[in-house]
Amino acid sequence: MDPTNPEPVEQGGPGGGATGSTAPGRRLGASATVAGLLAGLLAWGVGEGVRVAFEPAFRMSDELRASIETSTAEVYRQKEEHITRQAVAGYGALAGLLGLGLGVAGGIAGRSRPRGMTAGALGLVLGGAAGAAAAYGLCQVFHEAFRASSEAFSKDLLRPLLMHGGMWLPAGLFGGLALGLGLEGWRRALQTAFGGVLGAVVAVAVYEIVGALAFPTSKTAHPVSIGMGARLLAYLSVSLLVSTVAAWSVSNLTLTRTRAASKG
Repeated sequence: MDPTNPEPVEQGGPGGGATGSTAPGRRLGASATVAGLLAGLLAWGVGEGVRVAFEPAFRMSDELRASIETSTAEVYRQKEEHITRQAVAGYGALAGLLGLGLGVAGGIAGRSRPRGMTAGALGLVLGGAAGAAAAYGLCQVFHEAFRASSEAFSKDLLRPLLMHGGMWLPAGLFGGLALGLGLEGWRRALQTAFGGVLGAVVAVAVYEIVGALAFPTSKTAHPVSIGMGARLLAYLSVSLLVSTVAAWSVSNLTLTRTRAASKG
């Protein structure tokens, strides 16, 4: 290169070392994946703990035992309550812990501990509340539909997709949002929130397909599967896909036009 006519050299090309965005991108991907794995395992543990702690004993008064109709109705009520508690606790924990972990992961990648802690706290509170509320509301919808016709629900492929999508959407939305806030503040939050939602959508599809094939007798179409392996699949599908797709969206997803593109 002529020293009298210097030209800008783009660093990070072949053999030129890492660019300014490559190293943070790798750091973000690694920290987000670890945070997603931990959040999924911890939330699964919460769900399993609630499943054991609140297992129905089917105790009922003599008045309820007086007839088959009332005793049967009470048994179903306790079963429904057990399912709802698992879903509310487990999926609320999933969304909250994913928001906490990804917020901190964003702060680590962005080299800002205060911003990461703030984003994580926001993700924990908003994600946990939204995840629990969505799980509770959709469990009520499921119970009504299942009481109306359990056979029809079992053969319906769309309703389980919509139900799980609604239950897991808060994990994607607030997990992705927290990641962007921890990384660069609101500048990235919308972008990573969209990536998180996209990851949740993919997770629903993966769970429904893989769950039905790998665990055909585990009732994967229900809010909470009766099989431990299928339940673990649900938590890890959401946590890992939300975290990886949200991290991927930072450098691969653009929601608005750049200035250069608009001028061209």
